Amino acid sequence: MVNTQRRTAGFTLLELLVVLVLMAMMTGLAIPLISAGTPGAQIKAATRELLVGLRQAREQAIVTRQPAALTINVEDRRFQISGDKRAFQLPGKLQIGLFVAEVEDNGKLGSFVFYPDGSSTGGRVAVSLDGQTNTINVDWLTGVARLLDQHETAR
Repeated sequence: MVNTQRRTAGFTLLELLVVLVLMAMMTGLAIPLISAGTPGAQIKAATRELLVGLRQAREQAIVTRQPAALTINVEDRRFQISGDKRAFQLPGKLQIGLFVAEVEDNGKLGSFVFYPDGSSTGGRVAVSLDGQTNTINVDWLTGVARLLDQHETAR
C-alpha cells in the first residue's frame, strides 16, 4: 500500500517572501522615525536647507541679473532670501556660527550677497548641536556653496 499523504514540514517560498517583504516595510518605516530626533539628523537637515537657500540665492542673482542675498538671523535661527517673503526656520536647539563680510544688528544678522556674474561676498556658516558641527563654505570668487568635510573645517 502506498502512502498518499504528504508531510508538510517547513514553509513555502511564497510564505517566506511575504514575511521578508513585511519585514523590509517595517524596517523602512522604523528607521526614519527613530533617527528623526537625533542631533545628526537635525544638523543634516538644517545644513541641507541652508545649502539649498544659498544656491537658490546665487541662481536668482544670475537669472535676474540683480544682486541677491541670503540673510541669516543667528538668534532666531531663521534665514530669508531677498525677494522671497518666506522665512525659513531652522530647529531651535541648533547653534549657528556666521563668518561673513556683511554683519548687522550687533552680529545678530549676517548676509551672503550674490552678484549677477555668480560671485559673492563669501564666508562660512557653522551649524552645531551636541558637539557635532557641519560647515558650509561660500567661495567669494565663484559663489559656489558647498559642505566642508571635517578635514577642511579643521584648517
